[in-house]
Amino acid sequence: MGNYPNTQQTNYVIDEAEMPDDGKQGKGVNCTLSLGWHAIQKYNRDGEGFQYYNFKKYFETFKKLPNIQKYYHFNFTLQNPGVVFYKDKIEDEYKSYTIRSFIFDANTLPPIISIRSLSLKRQEELYKEISPYVDIPFRDITCPKPNKIDENLSET
Repeated sequence: MGNYPNTQQTNYVIDEAEMPDDGKQGKGVNCTLSLGWHAIQKYNRDGEGFQYYNFKKYFETFKKLPNIQKYYHFNFTLQNPGVVFYKDKIEDEYKSYTIRSFIFDANTLPPIISIRSLSLKRQEELYKEISPYVDIPFRDITCPKPNKIDENLSET
């Protein structure tokens, strides 16, 4: 994730216990756009904290540009909000398509997605199988000992 105007790359390492509860385990549009939004807030607007947002639901009200995969050039302007200008080749003329005909409020954020809790079984697996490979200062943060350990996973 770029953090313009800085020149460093920002990588996110997300604790499995803090993944969004959207069934995608951090691999879907909601996680990706939430990370992007966080980077924009943090590095470009001095924002704080982290939330997962349901961007998928947020964009359901926008119309999809048909055959978007065949176009390579896109343009958006302040003079034409809700309109995407697109073309296939650089020498082609731009065509326009209205993706949003309603008033857009940039201050209205998408709904927040709650974080799913790890099952006791998964907490035990992380503690037994992963924590030995985590640097000691970070073990209790990344793979803490669960409150109750399953006897099937006890030391052998």
